[in-house]
Amino acid sequence: MRLNIKITNVFERKYVELLIYILIGLMTFLVSTHFSKDWKHYNFLFGIISQLSWGSLWAEFSLFKEPLYFFSSKAIGQWVGFPSFIMLATTSLLAIKLYYLKKISQDEYWGIFFYICLYLLLFEGTAVRVGYAVALVIPALYLIHARSYLYAFLLILLASQIHFTTIIYLIAFPIFFYKSLYRLIYGLVLIAPIIVLLDISILNLLKDLIVSINPKYLYYFKEQRLINQNSTGLYYYFIVFFMVLLSVIYLYLKHKINKDRWLSMVFCINLVGVILMCVFHDIVSVGARLGELLLVPIVIMLSQLYVHFRENKLIFQQYSLVSVFVAYFLARLVYLYPTLFQS
Repeated sequence: MRLNIKITNVFERKYVELLIYILIGLMTFLVSTHFSKDWKHYNFLFGIISQLSWGSLWAEFSLFKEPLYFFSSKAIGQWVGFPSFIMLATTSLLAIKLYYLKKISQDEYWGIFFYICLYLLLFEGTAVRVGYAVALVIPALYLIHARSYLYAFLLILLASQIHFTTIIYLIAFPIFFYKSLYRLIYGLVLIAPIIVLLDISILNLLKDLIVSINPKYLYYFKEQRLINQNSTGLYYYFIVFFMVLLSVIYLYLKHKINKDRWLSMVFCINLVGVILMCVFHDIVSVGARLGELLLVPIVIMLSQLYVHFRENKLIFQQYSLVSVFVAYFLARLVYLYPTLFQS
């Protein structure tokens, strides 16, 4: 009898968790459709896709043009309506993402907490295609941890067909298998701020690379966008914030990071994110996108950090960590959705 009750409770718990994940997805969907400035952009893209015939769409097929998203949005969006497609994609993929975050975080729920604070409003509310792609990257990281390398590789390739930038997560494999790369990455993260201080630019080199991959991304290199980028200077504070945060993580978790190959890989991916933010300091849209993308696994490290504080009864650090990220969530809410607070 006790065994049956225990199994029932497990199923009830999973059901409740799934329901919570879906409710979070629905809330972010409503915020996205009513208050996000990017919603018009996604509707505009769908309008273009829906007007194309399937023959025209297949004629333009390319693995560099994210066919998984655009083909599915056309097929499902025309059937149930584009908002319904986004709602279904957001809720289902967020549930997958949070489920696997729970599995790979040291504490079951703190990884989810830090993801919500750092990325929920961005990836489920504005940059939804990136969020959908990340929903496949998180399970891929779990599969690397489980030593299912082929499936992890295939998942990252699949994610790149939703948003091509996630192809960058293939760096996880050389980092995981070659420990000699750790020192190189540690060295580069120390040198990277010099690129910002000396204002070294790779703008023209990047333009040539983008043209060879997918010319549509030249949109981010329009002169008007480059002139107005980082007008508030927040991008530099963003870099400093994550450099300090990663330094704190390494300070407290150095032994774990050096001992655990998978955790070392996750930490190094975060460092590469900061390096790229410095390298692309004069193309903020690119630097922020790649940086934030590679910093997603920092939520795993933050879960480890919180547990370390709790186990060692470091109460001040414990509450400070939570307070910082609650404040980060509120700041991002105001920044991304200013119309929420307008009367």
